[in-house]
Amino acid sequence: MPPPLPPRRVPERGPASLWGDAALALFVVFVDAVALAAAALWAFAVGRRDPTGTAGPPPVESEWYVGGVALLVGLSAYAFVRSRHRITAAAQVLVAAVLCLGLLASVAQEARNHPGPAPRPTGHRCVCHSAGGSCHGCAGD
Repeated sequence: MPPPLPPRRVPERGPASLWGDAALALFVVFVDAVALAAAALWAFAVGRRDPTGTAGPPPVESEWYVGGVALLVGLSAYAFVRSRHRITAAAQVLVAAVLCLGLLASVAQEARNHPGPAPRPTGHRCVCHSAGGSCHGCAGD
């Protein structure tokens, strides 16, 4: 009986060189920028397609496009971490973080520009509109 063969050694995955990883990082960041520009263009086109004919800024739902791009960038960062492309993964994590911070800032600005409805009074109030100051039908008259 022949001796058992040693286990086959599987080469580690990863970039061939650091320069190749850096070049891939630049290319992927460029692809991210193109995807973000396409999402912004799509949000602009959807915002312009208003049935009333008024042209205005894109609706609040345009943040969903940026959020989708941020999610895809985050998933690609995870894939690059798994494949041991450290520089590319770091660039993707940085881009995803910037997109998420920009998204949060945009949502906060939108909330400041369009506050919710005014709070309703909790008790019964009578507003008198008469010149004499007498209110009819109010509690306490």
